[in-house]
Amino acid sequence: MDTQILFSEPIKQEAWYKQHLSIIQEITKRERPIDKMSIAEIRKMYNEKKFLCDSCGKEFDKVNYTLDEHILHLIYPLYLWSCENCFQDDLQNGRIIATAE
Repeated sequence: MDTQILFSEPIKQEAWYKQHLSIIQEITKRERPIDKMSIAEIRKMYNEKKFLCDSCGKEFDKVNYTLDEHILHLIYPLYLWSCENCFQDDLQNGRIIATAE
């Protein structure tokens, strides 16, 4: 019985963001506060509910993000949070592509 090989080598099991060079290059350009925090610092931020703007680094006055948005922010480096001042500035200067309500 002749068997065919579907793949010449095993599929690599690596993180999704390492699979595309363009994503890796974009991640290294980002300067989000959360990307520089340790797990202990992220836990403290969530326990104290003191979240930081990804644009200016200031603490939010209030946060109304859903659980899905919190998870997306933690695992997806291209997902940014902005305070109201930075959001309005981006909106006025045409730097907003899309918003989620």
